[in-house]
Amino acid sequence: MVNNFNELQDLATTLLRNKEYARAKSTVGHYCRAHPDDADGQFLLGFICERSKDYARASKVYARAADLSPGDVEPLYRQGLVDNERGEGDAALGHFERALVIDKDYVPALFEAAKCHAAIGSLDVAEQYLRRVIDLRPAEGMAYYTLSHIRRSKMPGQDIDCIKDVLNKGPVSLENSIYLNFALAKIYDDDADYANAMRCYDEANRLKRSTYSYNLVDELPLYEGLKNQFSQEFFASRKRFGVVDKTPIFIVGMMRSGTSLVEQIISSHPDVYGAGELYDLSEVVVAMLGRKLSDPGIFPAVDGLRRKQVKECAAEYIKRLRQHSSVAMHITDKMPMNFLLIGFIRLMFPQAKIVHCVRDPVDTCLSCYMQFFSGDVKFAYNQKEMAGYYRLYLSLMEHWRTIAPDNIFDLDYDRLVHEPGDMVRSLLAYCGLDWHEACLDFQDNKRRVATLSVAQVRKPMYTDSSKKWRRYSQYITDMTNALPSAHDE
Repeated sequence: MVNNFNELQDLATTLLRNKEYARAKSTVGHYCRAHPDDADGQFLLGFICERSKDYARASKVYARAADLSPGDVEPLYRQGLVDNERGEGDAALGHFERALVIDKDYVPALFEAAKCHAAIGSLDVAEQYLRRVIDLRPAEGMAYYTLSHIRRSKMPGQDIDCIKDVLNKGPVSLENSIYLNFALAKIYDDDADYANAMRCYDEANRLKRSTYSYNLVDELPLYEGLKNQFSQEFFASRKRFGVVDKTPIFIVGMMRSGTSLVEQIISSHPDVYGAGELYDLSEVVVAMLGRKLSDPGIFPAVDGLRRKQVKECAAEYIKRLRQHSSVAMHITDKMPMNFLLIGFIRLMFPQAKIVHCVRDPVDTCLSCYMQFFSGDVKFAYNQKEMAGYYRLYLSLMEHWRTIAPDNIFDLDYDRLVHEPGDMVRSLLAYCGLDWHEACLDFQDNKRRVATLSVAQVRKPMYTDSSKKWRRYSQYITDMTNALPSAHDE
């Protein structure tokens, strides 16, 4: 057993790098039992539990670390992060606020407290925290970017002057420059100054696109492979592989296609819990296959799957889903990019309900072009690449409809915002849910919404975003020329 903390930290770092989580937890756990009052040891164990997604244990261990080091903000901050992951938003906010009592200028906790308040619709309070961040760090682009998306009203003109001043005077990090240009573009967009908005959007996207290499051609093997692998014949020979469990309702589609709105509507039903954007499905699939989706060996691995493996994978997914609610009849998983995994969903849950959000192609692609995504979304920062990826997505969805027509419900965003009564009734009927008036009053749903669509889903149904691309038509010809003709309607 390791008794020296520095040696323990080095060993734990190596184990984490190799994703040997069980061994890391065991090794550090032994140390903590031998040194129960060592705050650093407790914090390290909490971090290992967090990395292995053992959030419940991580929260307890971080709490112990916080008790042992009452003047340290970091254990409280990280306890807040893991409680947020567990869906314990109130507890998370309490930890962030306790951290701010210790250090009122601790920017990470200010950001997270703002996100907690925004998630429950307390947008004015969220703004106060973000303004505090800006006071402390005038060049903190993420604060301006977040603020530009959560405000119920237009941002003051002085914010434009402040952002311009920061960008002009410099020096500003590349990341902050990207965030600031996206924020400035959103402010101009809200002011209907579309020329300046697009100038800033183009600059933000140019800067972001300069940070990585990407070739759309590299996406083709996965997309073609999925279509070839998941055929009618594939499923016909594996009829008894999955499980019958009606808990999950999957909400998929290209990003910015209305998935947050749809989840807000469905989760307003008393029988449904909205769990938000979850990475669990991709994680359990990768664990089952023993390789990432981008791995060339993925399809032989799919061919070699046995019924027991698929059932265990489905059970693990349901176990994770149930961590969000143990009592709800249905739980939504609103990860848009799960459209890539519909073949696996069909294999694991043959009776699964999959709501596919469909929006005008140009509106969808333009909306993506207007966002700074938190994940590894490489196709969104160039107009031609965005349009090309969208066409790949369309082709794959056409395939999924042929092999799983009974599993997929196409929900048209434009029809939803113009004919909400009819469309919500159809949506609930497809999901096997009876009519509930609250689903039309979704803006009153107090559930937490952890995306930048938080301000939009707190409003009644509106049509402002429908055909928004027309305001920018003269600036996006690279995009429109490469997209299907649906935008001409």
